[in-house]
Amino acid sequence: MRRPAVIVALGLVFAARAGADDALHTGVVNLDRPTVVALGVQLLISGDDNHNAQVAVRYRAAGTAEWRSAMPLFRVHPESVVGRTVPEQLAGSIFDLSPGTTYEIELHATDPDGPVDQTITLANGQTLKVEKRALPDGVRVIVGTDITEITEGERWRRRSMPRSRATSSPSPTAATRTTSSSRPAARPTIRSSSAARARTARSSTAKGTRATCSTSTAASSTSSG
Repeated sequence: MRRPAVIVALGLVFAARAGADDALHTGVVNLDRPTVVALGVQLLISGDDNHNAQVAVRYRAAGTAEWRSAMPLFRVHPESVVGRTVPEQLAGSIFDLSPGTTYEIELHATDPDGPVDQTITLANGQTLKVEKRALPDGVRVIVGTDITEITEGERWRRRSMPRSRATSSPSPTAATRTTSSSRPAARPTIRSSSAARARTARSSTAKGTRATCSTSTAASSTSSG
């Protein structure tokens, strides 16, 4: 009973593969909105159901002869994109470009299922320029320290800056060194062994005298009682 079901399932699989299109079909090439140092590339495609096509990327500045390799385009899976609908495509970016420069871009698409070996060249890739904008009214750029007239914003900035280290109090280490160097050196004390013995003898005599006085006082108290 299970064998007919297996045969039907295999037949559906083969029928699905018979209708698949594994060969890559390239479409329109779009450039994303450029930045100052990067260009985004989008190649719309169809086919390549087995996802084994590859697209290599090269670029060069307009008017130059040397081509440079960039990262290859990667396959975008529309079913994995959340929030919007995107078409089948391979996409990527070219980084580390110069601002305000026109670039030629070469895409080399290959697919063993065609076989496909196609080169697409773009000549209108241009990065954004770095434009100098005028400063708002009342804003001045001050260069150097010999300018006495400053704006209110610069005056507020200087007041908010921490005080310079040059006006701070000297460090405790420096103060300690200064104080210690101004003091006269202490005179060494030399004690002889005879002087030490004399002090010991006097101390013992004083202790004996105090003991004798205490004994006499205790005896007087006993006799009077």
